[in-house]
Amino acid sequence: MNARSEPRAASPLPALAFALAVRLLLTFYWLTRFGGHLTESDAARTTLVIRSVFESGQLLPAGKPTYPYGYLYPAYVSALALLSGLDVLTWQQWLLPFAGLILTLLAFVLYLRLLGSPKWAACAVTLLNLQGDFLYTSQRGSHEKLDFMLIFLALAVIVLAALKTTSLRQRLALAAVYYLVILAENTEHVFFATTFTFTLLLAFLFWLAMRRRQQLQIMASPWVIYIALMSLLFSFLVIFYWYPPARAILYTSRDLLERVRLILFSAAEPPAELYSMVSANWVLPGAWLWLRVFDIFLFTTALIGWWRLVRLFFRRSEASDLSQASSHFWLLLLFPPFFLQNVAVVISDITGSVGEINNLQIRLIPLTAFVAAPLSAYAISHWAARLRQATARFATLRAIVVTLLSAVVLTLTLIKSVSEPLLANAWIFYTPAEEAGLAWLNQNIPYIEAEIGRRTPRVWAGPTFRLGDLWRQETWSTGDHRIPVFDRGQTTYTYVLLSPQVRLNTLRYHEALPNILNAQRIYVNGEVEIYYLPPEARP
Repeated sequence: MNARSEPRAASPLPALAFALAVRLLLTFYWLTRFGGHLTESDAARTTLVIRSVFESGQLLPAGKPTYPYGYLYPAYVSALALLSGLDVLTWQQWLLPFAGLILTLLAFVLYLRLLGSPKWAACAVTLLNLQGDFLYTSQRGSHEKLDFMLIFLALAVIVLAALKTTSLRQRLALAAVYYLVILAENTEHVFFATTFTFTLLLAFLFWLAMRRRQQLQIMASPWVIYIALMSLLFSFLVIFYWYPPARAILYTSRDLLERVRLILFSAAEPPAELYSMVSANWVLPGAWLWLRVFDIFLFTTALIGWWRLVRLFFRRSEASDLSQASSHFWLLLLFPPFFLQNVAVVISDITGSVGEINNLQIRLIPLTAFVAAPLSAYAISHWAARLRQATARFATLRAIVVTLLSAVVLTLTLIKSVSEPLLANAWIFYTPAEEAGLAWLNQNIPYIEAEIGRRTPRVWAGPTFRLGDLWRQETWSTGDHRIPVFDRGQTTYTYVLLSPQVRLNTLRYHEALPNILNAQRIYVNGEVEIYYLPPEARP
């Protein structure tokens, strides 16, 4: 039984309940693995921006941190905090991870329309939720969860407009909803909005290429170009008129294009240290590649499913196959643009991307998975019937193998999504003792104005910025422009914060601990020790 052979009358509720239950269990694991003590750079920076908006009541508070690519998420969380009476950090750490349930619902509705089967729609949503980058970015306290919701809504509206428009009133209503959604996405994160717009433009070009081979009778396909142009207009208004900080995207895009140009037209070799850095983040050499096994499976099966649809589209002699493929038109159309954009950012990475550009890959892989997941489910649905027939005599063994493979995939997803410290070196957790040590620092460290930043006392707290992110997320008041600088292995620092986790993390990265023989211990709470280095003891 494939993705189109189930009866239409089948209730989608059991399949939806299964998909929601899987996502709920993944969310509970995220929250309970470290008791909610989670932080990482994007979440810390976003929390700081939200506090700035919340405390000032302005989208662009003067002299306070702002997010350059959009303001909708900080405004959204600020409104939730104001209406509920709960603080920003409670929403960021404990409540908003459950937004993944809304994402699961939206994805299920879209995939049900594309695949026509509740069972395979639930399979597609589960495949999406098991993709490590999607799970990680939609759970952490950053803006991606709202981006994903808006993009799912936009895709759902496009599919409905193309396949279900029966009256002028419906068309106008769907058009209004789409433009409101894409405008909201531009105010939320203009980079995601322009990425989605570029995807629509590439999809239109792909549609033209297919049309040259066969005159496809798909309703409303040409208007992809019109909605893409309207999306570009919204991006232009946000960047140049409504939210001036968003102009920073111009510099980001320029750097990305430069790196793509280098690998395409330059003989320079990609820097070896890039992948050395990736490997250094894991205890076992090459672990990052093993953690991509599920991604390889997902995208490979998606390519197979996409190629099957291509063959069906151009097989004129089989009308039933053509009709079946037509119902999957948007899967056929959208997968190549998303996939090509991921290829572009991989190219950018291997040419030595750093900083924000290097972060594009983790941002774009989940978007590609939006389309890869239902295509993978489509391919699996065609193999499942054959597999059941071929292994009918070994049903028990088949169930055991499927269960074991599912357990392996789930384990890899959990390891990657929480950066499991048993295997990973780049940690996203902290301990209550470390939090208490930072609170003491906040109360007792000598404050120096930020305007003389080079003289600000530096605090060494390990080879990564883990505790620096915690400081920024929880301790630094947005009304106080004075903050110690947590060092990333620089040469000078005034204080040293040591804990069992800091010591182990330093050992994992094969770095040396600071020399504290002549330092003064000024704080200890059982696990955490803080040392002051007088001028003569500083490196």
